[in-house]
Amino acid sequence: MNSNWMMTIAVATLPAWPALAQGSKAELIARAKSFELSTPYIAPPGDALSHYASGYAKIMCSAVFITGLDPEFAAENVGYFTSPYPERAKVGKPVIDRQNKTVQIKLPNEISWRSGLRDAAGRPEFFQLHASQR
Repeated sequence: MNSNWMMTIAVATLPAWPALAQGSKAELIARAKSFELSTPYIAPPGDALSHYASGYAKIMCSAVFITGLDPEFAAENVGYFTSPYPERAKVGKPVIDRQNKTVQIKLPNEISWRSGLRDAAGRPEFFQLHASQR
């Protein structure tokens, strides 16, 4: 009998849930805006494509060597917030070195980004390679 009473209350309040959620969302956005700083956006220094390539190398390294994904699947399905698809089309195909656990991505200007598992915890590190360092 007690469970029937609780079910009746739950069903009776169902129509009010979307309104409660909307109110909570509006309050959350208002609170977030109160913490915003009124400063202009300044892009990080450096070439945007280089930033995308380094992110792509890191995502591919994590996807292949930590998560265990197939490189082709990872390239098509992982990490678009770090390196959008149109930007990936501008750089070379990731070169996977399974023996050294590294991923290298070459930019059109002959600079490459390499990401590899380097520290004792197996976390990826990434570093830039200039044409003379390859």
